[in-house]
Amino acid sequence: MTDVRAAAQLSGLASLLTIAVPLLIAFSVIHATLALAVGLAAALLLLDGLGWRIVAVMFDRERLITSTPVIRGGPPGPRGHQAKGAP
Repeated sequence: MTDVRAAAQLSGLASLLTIAVPLLIAFSVIHATLALAVGLAAALLLLDGLGWRIVAVMFDRERLITSTPVIRGGPPGPRGHQAKGAP
């Protein structure tokens, strides 16, 4: 996403759930029980683990450390010859 405004709007939309659940509990729409607390904690733990796995795949450690693009596909072949699999 390249538009900062759109990213800000999507982040606000994503944070609605974190605002809605405490509000519903505060206004006694949802009754706070031990089962609710355990269920919400389990859901948060599951979502955190899934998010960690997804984000870990998206980041390339070498690029982040060296700030240079990573060249994939191995070293170039000899002069005048293309590496295996090159178009």
